[in-house]
Amino acid sequence: MPPQQQQQQQPLQMSSKERTLFQGLIKHYDTKQYKKGLKVAEQILRKHPNHGDTQAMKALILNAQGQEEEAFDLCKVALKNAMKSHVCWHVYGLLWKSIKNYDEAIKAYKFALKLEPDSPQILRDLAVQQVQVRDYQSYIQSRRAILQQKTVRQNNSASRQNWTALAVAQHLAGDLYDAERTLTTFEETLRSSPSKSDNEHHEAVLYKNTLIAETGETERALDHLEAVFKNLLDRTTAMELRAQYLLQLERRQEAEKAYRALLDRNAEYRAYYEGLCRAMAIEEGDIESLKSLYDEYAKKNPRGDTPRRIPLDFLRDEEFRAAADEYLQRMLHKGVPSTFANIKALYTDPAKREAIQSLAHSYVSTTHSPLANGDGEKQVDGENQADDEEKANGDEKVESEKSLFDVSALYFLAQHYNYHLSRDLAKAMEYIDKAIDARPEDVNFHMTKARIWKHQGNLQKASETMEKARSLDERDRYINSKAAKYQLRNNDNAAASENMGKFTKKDTVGGPVGDLIDMQCMWYIYEDGEAYLRQGKRAMALKRFTSVKDIFEIWEEDQYDFHSFSMRKGQIRAYVDMIKWEDRLREHPFFSRAAISAVQIYLQIFDDPTLADESAHNGVNGDLKGMSSIERKKAKRKAKQEQEKREQAEAEKADAKKTARASSDDEPKKEDKDPTGAKLLATTEPLMDTMKFLTPLLEFSSKNIKSQQVGFEVFMRRKKYLLALRCLLAARSIDPSHPIIHEQTIRLRHYLKSLQEPLPPKVSEVFDAEFSPLIPPDADLLEVNYKFLSQNNESAAHVQASLRVRQLLDPKTADDNQKDVIRTLALPLVSLEDATRGLDLLKEWKAESRYQEDYLAAAHERWPEATAFCATQDKLGSIKVLMADKSHVGLGEAAKDAVPTPQPKPPGNPVFRMMGLPNFRFKLPSRNWLIFLSVTGSFTTAILYDRYHKKRAQQRWCNLVSHLAQETLPPNRMPRRITIFLSAPPGDSLRAAREHFHEYVKPVLVAGAMDWDVIEGRQEGDVRAGLAEKIRKRRRKAREKPAALAEGEEEQEGKEDLVQQLRDTVGIKESDAVQGDLILGRHTWKEYVRGLHEGWLGPLDPPPDPVVPETTPTPPNEPLALVDSTSPSPSSPESNEPLIQIPDTEKPPEDPEKLKEEKEEEKPKKPVQKPPYIPPTTNDYSSARLAPSIPETLPPSTVLPFPHLLGFLNTPTRIYRFLNRRYLADETGREVAGIVLASHIRAWNTHEAFASSADPDASPSNTSAAIAQLPGDWEQESVLQDEERDWHKSAWRSYQDEPERILKNSMVIEPRIGGRMRRFEVGTEDYEKVKSDEGKDPAAKGLLERMKEMVGWEEDNQVKGWEHGFVGAESE
Repeated sequence: MPPQQQQQQQPLQMSSKERTLFQGLIKHYDTKQYKKGLKVAEQILRKHPNHGDTQAMKALILNAQGQEEEAFDLCKVALKNAMKSHVCWHVYGLLWKSIKNYDEAIKAYKFALKLEPDSPQILRDLAVQQVQVRDYQSYIQSRRAILQQKTVRQNNSASRQNWTALAVAQHLAGDLYDAERTLTTFEETLRSSPSKSDNEHHEAVLYKNTLIAETGETERALDHLEAVFKNLLDRTTAMELRAQYLLQLERRQEAEKAYRALLDRNAEYRAYYEGLCRAMAIEEGDIESLKSLYDEYAKKNPRGDTPRRIPLDFLRDEEFRAAADEYLQRMLHKGVPSTFANIKALYTDPAKREAIQSLAHSYVSTTHSPLANGDGEKQVDGENQADDEEKANGDEKVESEKSLFDVSALYFLAQHYNYHLSRDLAKAMEYIDKAIDARPEDVNFHMTKARIWKHQGNLQKASETMEKARSLDERDRYINSKAAKYQLRNNDNAAASENMGKFTKKDTVGGPVGDLIDMQCMWYIYEDGEAYLRQGKRAMALKRFTSVKDIFEIWEEDQYDFHSFSMRKGQIRAYVDMIKWEDRLREHPFFSRAAISAVQIYLQIFDDPTLADESAHNGVNGDLKGMSSIERKKAKRKAKQEQEKREQAEAEKADAKKTARASSDDEPKKEDKDPTGAKLLATTEPLMDTMKFLTPLLEFSSKNIKSQQVGFEVFMRRKKYLLALRCLLAARSIDPSHPIIHEQTIRLRHYLKSLQEPLPPKVSEVFDAEFSPLIPPDADLLEVNYKFLSQNNESAAHVQASLRVRQLLDPKTADDNQKDVIRTLALPLVSLEDATRGLDLLKEWKAESRYQEDYLAAAHERWPEATAFCATQDKLGSIKVLMADKSHVGLGEAAKDAVPTPQPKPPGNPVFRMMGLPNFRFKLPSRNWLIFLSVTGSFTTAILYDRYHKKRAQQRWCNLVSHLAQETLPPNRMPRRITIFLSAPPGDSLRAAREHFHEYVKPVLVAGAMDWDVIEGRQEGDVRAGLAEKIRKRRRKAREKPAALAEGEEEQEGKEDLVQQLRDTVGIKESDAVQGDLILGRHTWKEYVRGLHEGWLGPLDPPPDPVVPETTPTPPNEPLALVDSTSPSPSSPESNEPLIQIPDTEKPPEDPEKLKEEKEEEKPKKPVQKPPYIPPTTNDYSSARLAPSIPETLPPSTVLPFPHLLGFLNTPTRIYRFLNRRYLADETGREVAGIVLASHIRAWNTHEAFASSADPDASPSNTSAAIAQLPGDWEQESVLQDEERDWHKSAWRSYQDEPERILKNSMVIEPRIGGRMRRFEVGTEDYEKVKSDEGKDPAAKGLLERMKEMVGWEEDNQVKGWEHGFVGAESE
């Protein structure tokens, strides 16, 4: 981060313009606009060339651009010009930090603080630097200083992170009580309690609890945890800590409950079971208690694996065999590929290994029948729980399960015999071939076969088989990586890079390998280096191993980002764990392996400096010693020319990339000046370079015996005998019987005996105290070696180490030693690795060709598939090439020649070639396309599925009522007619209600040949007004007269009355069938009920209009007339009329705009909603007079659901409803079918007591009286009440001077009206008929049946087509 500019007295005063430019310079550095920053710096320096702060900032930008030397030189000049500028010293510290010289950076920061003690930026950088170097005491002081700053105290968020950082600093320094006290002090400063969603606070609370536990006060930690437990967000961690505390306090019953609660949350975590066993005080030998415990959880978790796997660890003999049999069958029936990986840990026990082997063999035998309790998911208490449907279809399912079980058993046996504790590679190959024959497309089977080839030593076939497995699933990154790894083991770096390139960026510098290095793919980098090392390409190998080391340095440097980030985000526990992990970072196995290989390369270079000039070895496979001087010169010249060409090509590429990035402001990447590793290899001090790897290796991987062995080799060559002795003693403490330890011990004593000058007295004293007890100075080393050989004559590795020592002590025994190396192949326990080391030993000794030939022949006979021993006597030339390189262990040229070359790929489609089209390759779409197609396909499938079942549901209800349409209707009879009520849903238009009617209601009405009238409402109250007016007309027809009409007067007849009179005249009668009302939605229902009450309880007279001033308009086309003398004068303010009125025919031409306004006024206006005749309150209803003409029962009604939801935030619910419209169609169809059939009509209920108190056979008047006497809510009030939750908020909003609000108010039911209301229902028989047809798919009919239906060909027992006719009631 850039230094913060502070107001101070500068040696050179700048104007406000320059100060603004300097602030912009800092901003440009912050935003990484380095070119603009340099321009601003040059602009300032042209006027003030000795301005130190500007020079320092320019140096900082140059350093960011990779110009380290120029940056340091310029910063030193800036310090010279402004020695007392804290900015210059701050920048100086940042420069030292960039080159990882942390001590000098801390010194510069401290000097900057002396000049500017209150700078928060410098304090933060100093604190981060101190924790980076683990100077915790100084880190505490810096954190205290930051906490005491005024700006920090005023900022609550900064205060929290700084208090927490101080507590962490004290924790890391070991001051646990001070850290707890710091957190407690901060909690006391909080003015208000944090919110429940404050994750930072809850993390700090848990961190404080762990601090208390680390102090050893478990009781207090438990009390604190229980006090804050309810408010913690990380409930799982809190439960785990509580269980641990209870167990430590030996409160076993509570601990048992705690661990059982954890197991209820996660029954697959092994640590919970272990804690539960300790809480229940179950000893390891109490097998019955353990078994009952795990059986309990196995029953609770039928799909669980852990409670079934753990008992296999402690069960013995027949109990183990039974449990293993159940477990294996359960897994193999499912075809779980990881079955063997789950149980291979049991193979350390020979008895269990034999039992598992016999069980597996019994599974593949023809006489074996699976146990009844094999499938754990379908068994409870050992009883078969298969249902009747599985039994009915049992044959096919059992056959498929048996096939899967058999193939899984074969795969298990192949893995069993491939495992090193039960290895029989011939049987493993036999079983895996059978499994592949059964399922040739299974990737796992081919991967296991590749592993078997690898263990047989045939790396070429292993690579080919793994590549075949990769081709079966080209989208799987894991199998792709496995194929690349096996290609690297086969020394095929190019093929491995090509495979990995399928999942890397295409435009990365360095190709796929460059991207893998950027992505820190260590396994590939290490394997790539090992492949180069086996090929003798030490430069590239060393380059790869150095890349691994650089990755760990990057990880160490990445801590800088987390020192501030973790405090800011409150991730305290994770940060502390990260610090502890970073402290032992280089214990990682990849670092140990890469460091050991790099050290071995440096040792080879030290032993043979000519290996550093790899260009002289590449052209002839590294063998120059067998050439003449002229041939050697030619080879070196040719290799040098090729190397120069490669370097020139790479330099041109680098220049092109530099030119492309010249105009970019991005931070430049560090250029790799040694892409081939030649400079690394051409070192003049290999032993000093070795220490870069060896020092962290010995510090962090001291328990690795190979680390101590290579340390011994390095220190022996550096003549650091005490350090060599330390490595030797450390290695002996790890494994005193290791063969290399014996060799190094003899070598050290032999070397000390051969020293011309004695060791210094103090060194000699240490050797006498530590080394002499191992081998006395006067011991006979040959006798010691012979004794070691006689004790370990069955181990090939020990024999080889003994022969190596004998060759060192007595070179005259060379022939015997070489013969003994060949004899090691006859040892019963010799492995392929031992044989390979023996071949390396012969190459190291430069053994005669006959011995090498005999060794290869004997090894090939024992390992016929091993490519390292495939050379025969007629290929001695290839053998020499194979053995020329001492470090070469892998596949040689002879083996490569023996492998058949792959066939070229067939050409493309000839038709496409003739047409000039590319060769189209049919391949799977990419991952992104697969995701897109999966999402869109799933959504489309859901839509089509819902649409299909929606149509089927509607068709079922249409079929139920379709017989009504077939009934004949007399010509003088009107069809049955119902009234449909629609209104616009809240917040939307009437169109939504119309579309809902046409989609869900109309198909059933049409299928039943129904006729209907519609009353629509565009605004709230229209339906109420329409229904009330309809009822008032009915009352007027029943001879009820409004009070406003005088005697003898009659109402003006409307259009409907005229139509009805015309029908009566011609003899057309209304249908005798029951009429009814169909209401769509809860909002329409509330208006419908309100309209019923207003129509039957309200008056026929409209409410009085509000009083308005009367105006007398002048009638048009009047003749000229003088104004009456009694009218107001023209000057009177009461009139604005002219003295003389002119007829329209004599009016002058009017303004066009006025004519347009008049035309608009002439357009038909929307009908004005009539005001309510009666207020909607219970008191008004009860005091209102019931209309005399009201029938005993009102027309039945049906309310249909109309779910209507608006709003963007409700999109998930709307999508769910859209994909489930079939249920709405089925429910709506049922209700509409009920009104069409009109076969079941019942009264609306008021209470459950209605069924007993009201006699359904009683007269309507008696029923109404009974209903009126019942207390409680009416059924009408609760119909579709859930829809109100979906209404738009405008339905509930209150307005000033608002009109009638029916939707907002509660529904009021007057007993005299509610008791007369009826509703339609679908009969039980009709409903059962529809449900019985639900499973029948019309599309499942045969072709013949569908053709018969199309042509109208019906069965004989049905009415023929020509016999159809109209059967009417002519008498009517």
